[in-house]
Amino acid sequence: MGTYWFSDPPGPRDRKLQRSSTPLAHLSQNPPMRALKTLLIIVIALGVLLLLLIRLGPAETHIVRRSAIQAPAGTVFDHLTGMERIAAWTPWQELDSSVVISFNGPQEGVGSAMVWTGGVLGHGTQTITDVTPDRHVGITLRTTHPVPTTATVHLYVEPTATGSELAWHYE
Repeated sequence: MGTYWFSDPPGPRDRKLQRSSTPLAHLSQNPPMRALKTLLIIVIALGVLLLLLIRLGPAETHIVRRSAIQAPAGTVFDHLTGMERIAAWTPWQELDSSVVISFNGPQEGVGSAMVWTGGVLGHGTQTITDVTPDRHVGITLRTTHPVPTTATVHLYVEPTATGSELAWHYE
């Protein structure tokens, strides 16, 4: 071997670094990394698609459910004017055995409120805000957990030939 007085011996330092035009090009040289790169691109594309769908989706929701009840409209309406009465027939409590419910305000009419906390149902309140005798009950529904929301619920009672129809509107 010779002696090098003025420069370092030839070796790895003499190789020039090659830069790629794409930041992840080195991943395509290794098959497992190529699969990871493909997966990463798919996940990013799905995320962008989801954001676009959310952005382009409706800003408001309106759901209506109707039920025929074989009872006079006045009798049905009596079960809608207080939160304690509503809690007696609402199906939501069956979904969460850990739910704790309390009631605030007057027993009936505007201001009657129900507060709940549960593992499945989360936390929220319902408050009667409007009553039109024998016809309509308006309710403000607020949840604070898991997702904070505010909605309006309208319960309409209509007399029919066989009893009455109850219409539930969620906005």
